[in-house]
Amino acid sequence: MRGKAAVILLISAVFFNVIFVARTVQSATCSLNSTPLTTVTAISTISLSNGMKYVTVDNPTPFITGMRIRAMTGSGLSTTKFAEGSVGKIRDCVVGIYIDTTQGKGSLKNARFSTTGIVGLRGPPGTRGLRGLQGLAGLQGAQGPQGLQGVQGVQGISGLQGVQGTKGTDGFIPSFGSFYDTTTQAIDIANTPKAMTFNQIIPGVNGVVADGVSVSSDSRISVSRTGTYNIQFSAQLAKTDSGNDTMDIWLRVDNIDADWTNTEVTISSTQRLVAAWNFMIALEAGSYFELMYSSADIRTEILAKPAQSGPTRPGVPSVILTVQQVR
Repeated sequence: MRGKAAVILLISAVFFNVIFVARTVQSATCSLNSTPLTTVTAISTISLSNGMKYVTVDNPTPFITGMRIRAMTGSGLSTTKFAEGSVGKIRDCVVGIYIDTTQGKGSLKNARFSTTGIVGLRGPPGTRGLRGLQGLAGLQGAQGPQGLQGVQGVQGISGLQGVQGTKGTDGFIPSFGSFYDTTTQAIDIANTPKAMTFNQIIPGVNGVVADGVSVSSDSRISVSRTGTYNIQFSAQLAKTDSGNDTMDIWLRVDNIDADWTNTEVTISSTQRLVAAWNFMIALEAGSYFELMYSSADIRTEILAKPAQSGPTRPGVPSVILTVQQVR
């Protein structure tokens, strides 16, 4: 799993971050108090066209990378305009939204927000009705000085309209995410829990992929759909002083330590060690989890290394994490 770490696309990453930071600096101060998505208002305008948009909002806390949202204005069916898409990177008061569906023209001002689902498949058309029978021809009048006009035939009965097809149902679309960190993570205080952090978290950048799973506050991995998730990780452990020391690694869900998830790993000063296992847990939409660790020796660490030569080989992340919804 560690051999599949993504090749760093340095030029693309620097270009993307410069643009995003520039937009963040220009944004207004916003509230960070927890609030429902429906109470958030867009401070900047949103053009009604497809593509990535960077929107300044008055509160970024309800947004989760990967969730699908609708920004809208108007008070009735005839005046409503909206733009729909998936949330990308979130920084300070600026939210990146990849727009793929719009209604109306121009732009949205003071837009409101709500979550929205993916449109289901359209059902097949109904069977066409049978054609009606042709009416019988009229009888010919008797021959005489002037023949009687024949009786007009009865018009055939029109066929019944076919039954409309049943609307298709949405299939299971699992959430997933793959993230990693490129910095060495050290013990700050002995025997004090600390969360593993991730700095490569933007889908489509440096090999990161995600849909419905996102990282916030550097260490909190959130899910946008209720279900059962397989959580797999690997961390390269090392220590910088002599002797042997123990590091504890466990799972914390919604800021509560999960029972019976801890593992003690002994680290030697002469040998590095990779901690790698997985957890299978049920999570509600909006829940988050963290990978926690602690040690009695502040010389223990989770080690990252840059790309090496002789032979040329990619860098070593300190932590790699994959999350997959299985049902």
